[in-house]
Amino acid sequence: MLCQQHDGLNETTMSSKNKHLLAALALALGLLSSCSHAPIPETQSSPAGSAPWTHFMEKEEHERFLNLVEAYFLKENRVIQISDDTVYFPEEPDSPAFSLLNLAQSCHLEEQNEWPKLVLSHLRALDRALVRDTPRSFEDTREHILLRLIPDDTGAESPDIIQKVEIPGTKTLLVFDSSEAVIPLSKKMALQAWNKTEEELFALGEKNLLALASPVLSDITVGKGLNLKAVRGDSYFIASLALILEAHPEWSGRHGLLFGIPTRDTILMYPIEDEGVLEAMNVLPTILAELEKNGPGSVSKRVYFYRDKSIDSLAFQDNEGRLVMTQAKRFLKVLKELSENKTRN
Repeated sequence: MLCQQHDGLNETTMSSKNKHLLAALALALGLLSSCSHAPIPETQSSPAGSAPWTHFMEKEEHERFLNLVEAYFLKENRVIQISDDTVYFPEEPDSPAFSLLNLAQSCHLEEQNEWPKLVLSHLRALDRALVRDTPRSFEDTREHILLRLIPDDTGAESPDIIQKVEIPGTKTLLVFDSSEAVIPLSKKMALQAWNKTEEELFALGEKNLLALASPVLSDITVGKGLNLKAVRGDSYFIASLALILEAHPEWSGRHGLLFGIPTRDTILMYPIEDEGVLEAMNVLPTILAELEKNGPGSVSKRVYFYRDKSIDSLAFQDNEGRLVMTQAKRFLKVLKELSENKTRN
């Protein structure tokens, strides 16, 4: 079971968040000239010596980060095994695994002299949450059951975690949102102890997403007048709103919506009204790749197409900066419609 600690949620204003987003967009747009088109590579490189899941780190950063994590558990007299982005406890079969990705990204954004304090605070809070906040009765938990989007390659497959694939390149987890941690629900707990079906619990998670505070939509202009829209917030579940886009028809254009979910707290969107969608398709892969790489809370670097309650994956930029496209018939149909409309006009 992969658990994640709530970051120290601050009182950053929406305008401040958009300044950070605009800075990331500017950096990403600066990389556009280096992009080329190529098939999907068989392997993707990372900085020399780092692991694929810490491709945003140099070798020395990667090693220092893992040393800090290992030192924490050594001091706690706990035997661990680190595989990819996940810490396992081979001598504690009932202890859930820790995902390290968000913590690594958080460290990467800080000066290295802050890392020991950040790692210690994060792991201690997660330990406290697992002891105090692990869900027990269904009635005490039901209002805190939500749907969490994570990358499809995060952690190892666990037969006990309740999950499914709804958006390509991601996994949807059923989670319990406690005060200090987001804890995936186990089949042993939810299906056996509570006697609930997966369908019932996913429906409840979707209902609770709808009940979250109304997201704030902001307008952002990038490049030569390309108008994007962004949903941003402190919640771990902003990206999860992509699972219920039909609840927000005002976000889409007449011909659908391009969107990306690079991190847990961001949805970047382009409502499709005209052939300006071609410029959006040229820019979005680089923007999303940069936001997803830096995190924290990376979800996906893909560009998605939404229309009629259905989502297709269109494109993403690989770690070499090359654009990987997929043939989405529904999107090609929209491009044909837009071309025909332009000809008639």
